[in-house]
Amino acid sequence: MTNSPLLHANRVSKQFSANRWLFQNLDFVVSANEQLALRGESGVGKSTLLNICAGLEKVDAGEVLYLGQALSQMTETDRLRYRRDSLGFVFQAFHLLPHLTAMQNIMVPSLLSGQTRIQAMHDAKSIAEQLGLTSRLDGFPTELSGGEQQRVAIARALVHQPCLVLADEPTGNLDPSTAKQALETLCSICRSSGAALVMVTHSEQAASMLDRQLILTPQGLSEPLAMTKQNA
Repeated sequence: MTNSPLLHANRVSKQFSANRWLFQNLDFVVSANEQLALRGESGVGKSTLLNICAGLEKVDAGEVLYLGQALSQMTETDRLRYRRDSLGFVFQAFHLLPHLTAMQNIMVPSLLSGQTRIQAMHDAKSIAEQLGLTSRLDGFPTELSGGEQQRVAIARALVHQPCLVLADEPTGNLDPSTAKQALETLCSICRSSGAALVMVTHSEQAASMLDRQLILTPQGLSEPLAMTKQNA
């Protein structure tokens, strides 16, 4: 178990419909503290693959293993625990809770994992400071800019110090300057905390900021996607 990669997608396949595969036989590993970009055009299944790695969607063939344990063999409670304790997820559309302030949104993972409110507030303030959000913690999502909302989403994903961060087009809704800054911050904090990062993106520039890339390309309607390593 100790020699297992952090995450292993082993010949993972997902059907789009009864006679059509979205992708087949995808195989890759992610090591602790590694930063991997999954790049490809819209519609090739990047977000679906990320959801499978999070245990939010099931595979139709193959397996995803976390520290050697197959997600499909976990109980639903174990998968919930995996997402709560081991994962941080950065959504493209932020998915901040509109009735909570920035501070309260950032605190959610810590509270769900059983931390006291005082400790959760301390951790939220600490990660917010790293992301330049200290002066915006009392703001509600509608009062924040797109860049500020994304930084809150990143803070929420990192506050409980997960082992693995999954990011779905985390800069897709941002202007180029804000996107670059947000991604640099995400990569830096993951690196310093020891978290692995798997980021889905269509952007070659964004992908080049990570350690390595795998490109998902459809090879016909029912052919497996090609996964090609690119030099950053």
